[in-house]
Amino acid sequence: MTQKLPRDERVDAILRAAVDEFLEKGYDGSSMDAVAARAGLTKGGLYHHFSSKEELLFAVHERLMRPIVGLLDKASEAPRAVDGLRSFISGYVDLCDDPSELAVELLGVVKGLLTPDWQPDYADHVRMMGRRLTALYARAVDEGDLAVETPADVALALLGALEGLEIYVTMGQTVPAPRAQSILLDVFVEHYRP
Repeated sequence: MTQKLPRDERVDAILRAAVDEFLEKGYDGSSMDAVAARAGLTKGGLYHHFSSKEELLFAVHERLMRPIVGLLDKASEAPRAVDGLRSFISGYVDLCDDPSELAVELLGVVKGLLTPDWQPDYADHVRMMGRRLTALYARAVDEGDLAVETPADVALALLGALEGLEIYVTMGQTVPAPRAQSILLDVFVEHYRP
């Protein structure tokens, strides 16, 4: 008999179990039965929360993306946009310290790109990130802290660099966080100082 947990705690336990299962067996090798067992649920209990393995992976991916959105929220609230950009870049690099979670996040991205029903959600997320970073760069220009001619292009390049760092770390390569932060800050902030 499983202990009755509040819904939020139960869902969190399911998502943690799914991350472990996906890491151990890969997406294709994982099953809802195995995730349910890891979470201490019956299969029916799991299906009460998630109707499919795809829905479960999508929820895991969204959970792993929340800290990044939180970094953007914090960056947008910074008194100076350039400080918000610095904070976002440094914080993002700090989030890249767990290759296993990054691997599951990237699995979600790949599955999302290959699943037509998911593509609009992923495209919306990328556009949202791009818009918010573009707004930070444009604000930094207006505040006189950066000289960027095309903020949207720089924002897109930054997103690409950060995603590339995730892939690099997932492949088992290490870049000390202070070094990665220094390089990214030099390229995407200090390079544009007037």
